[in-house]
Amino acid sequence: MSRCFLFAVLLCMLLTCNTLMAETSHQGHDHAIAPEDKTASGIPDVIVEVTPEKCPIMGGEVNKKVSSIYQGHLYHFCCQGCISTFEADPAKYLGQFKDAATRTLKVTNIDGKCPISGLEASFKFYKIDEKASTITFYHDQKSLESAGE
Repeated sequence: MSRCFLFAVLLCMLLTCNTLMAETSHQGHDHAIAPEDKTASGIPDVIVEVTPEKCPIMGGEVNKKVSSIYQGHLYHFCCQGCISTFEADPAKYLGQFKDAATRTLKVTNIDGKCPISGLEASFKFYKIDEKASTITFYHDQKSLESAGE
């Protein structure tokens, strides 16, 4: 009985610490898209595209096909290695995007469904319509290729 009680106390302490850490980790920087701006599908209405002059990780030329979506922002990098570095500790690098050019992209499929397969869309597979300033998410690479990318 005392082991169960001890386990319950430890679990409560862990959950409390986790909640406090989550709340304090978001202080000190702002987000263009708050959690309440997301649709029921979890996909936001808009994505903010962030394009720095040079890659903030390695300093190389930015390639718009090399990017990562984090907290409603689409960040561009020079290579896949820089994406891995950024995704391992985004908070460490977010400040380096402060002078980057930004634009808002309207999400076309806020229902969260891939327009090709009808399956759940992924942030990893997307197509940007430069003229319309829209972004569409797809389920997988095959669906994206079927859409003409």
